[in-house]
Amino acid sequence: MRIPICGERDGGIMVVRAERDENGKDFETAQIELELDEAGDNIVIYDNGKWSGSLVHLDNSNDIRSIMSSNQFCCHFRS
Repeated sequence: MRIPICGERDGGIMVVRAERDENGKDFETAQIELELDEAGDNIVIYDNGKWSGSLVHLDNSNDIRSIMSSNQFCCHFRS
C-alpha cells in the first residue's frame, strides 16, 4: 500500500508491505519504507524480517497477481 506523507522537512510516499498471517485471514505488516522526495532516499523504518515478496516496481495493480503469491501483497507502484 502506498500512502502519501508530508512533513516539515520532506514528503513522499510510505510503502507498507504485508503478508497474510498464519491463519490466512488477516494481513500482518512485514515492512514499511519511506520514499522521500527531497532527500532522494528510501529508508526502511520497520522490518520484521518476514517479507518474502518481490520489490519489483509495478506499473499497475493488475501486475500484482502475476509476481506475488496469493498470501502476499505489495502496492509499490511506479509514479
